[in-house]
Amino acid sequence: KIMKNRRIIALLMALAMLVCITGCASNSEDAEQGDKTAEIVIPEEFSLTPLDQLVVDTSKDAGRDPYDIGVMFVDMANEYYVTTAKGIEERCAERNCNYTITSSNNTSSEDIRLIENYINSGVDAVICCYYSTEATEDVSKACMEAGIPLICYCFGNTYHTSEIVSDNYVEGEMIAEMAADYVAKNLADKEEIKVAFGTISSVESMATRCDGMVTKFMELVPNAVDVGITEDLNSTAKAYDWAEKVLLAEPDVDVFVCFCDAIAIGVSEAMKDAGIGGDKVAVFGMDGSASAVTCIAEENSVFKATIGYDLVAAGKALVDVAIACLDGEDVAYAYEYPAPFIIDASNVEKYK
Repeated sequence: KIMKNRRIIALLMALAMLVCITGCASNSEDAEQGDKTAEIVIPEEFSLTPLDQLVVDTSKDAGRDPYDIGVMFVDMANEYYVTTAKGIEERCAERNCNYTITSSNNTSSEDIRLIENYINSGVDAVICCYYSTEATEDVSKACMEAGIPLICYCFGNTYHTSEIVSDNYVEGEMIAEMAADYVAKNLADKEEIKVAFGTISSVESMATRCDGMVTKFMELVPNAVDVGITEDLNSTAKAYDWAEKVLLAEPDVDVFVCFCDAIAIGVSEAMKDAGIGGDKVAVFGMDGSASAVTCIAEENSVFKATIGYDLVAAGKALVDVAIACLDGEDVAYAYEYPAPFIIDASNVEKYK
């Protein structure tokens, strides 16, 4: 594959040779023009536009050169992003695009380095999900100034052409409502509900989700008692260790309410290894990952429910937004996620 930047370099070399042969010198008009950057338009106010309002026009796909799209996610060990990437791969194949997918491995310095690499390599568009929204503002701005559409997913900052996001606080409330509903139906006779919250503070958007989750659950379950054992959970392995600590301190804990499936799975595995199953404890997560579905479907599982999205559809939509930008179509500054749905024992077979 010959990248567009190589074609540009070759053209510049040819022009340089022509200048040498003809003895041309730069004139005052060239000096006045200087380096031009793309105009950056950031709306002061905006609302989330339903994703089904995105206009998808495939009529130009076959007649143009392939677009090169650089994709960077925070953690390609996380099923959430792996599943989204499948949608990106499928849509790129359908719509005449090449793609490269990289991971910053939850590191802000890698966020910056990888986006800089995409800018320097001359990709046509960038799709990204940042670990740090603040640390990446300058590189995001540089990407847009280079005339490269920047499409943010999940976590973004001010500088983007368009994004597909959700209301993280509302997502946290959805987890809480799901868990509170279980408590009302299955633990109504208990005088006190001991709850452990699986949270994270180092990722701003997920910290917002956790805030909504904790606040709403405590509001909906007035007899809930937070066991108060918290850690900054960013992996399944860390969640497993955390759950063991909770069990040592509070062996009769009733509910684990977790901000994502990766944490809920770690908790569930710790419960299983401790010989705890069935309705002795209840675990809740979010993302609808394949591993979560498998865990919920297991006999005697403590993982009761998760909230899922059609992540393949989200991945396809990211590509559609990028192509729309490159084709000069009007796109919204922010689109909302596909509609969420609950996966539990009653419908888990559907999602296997």
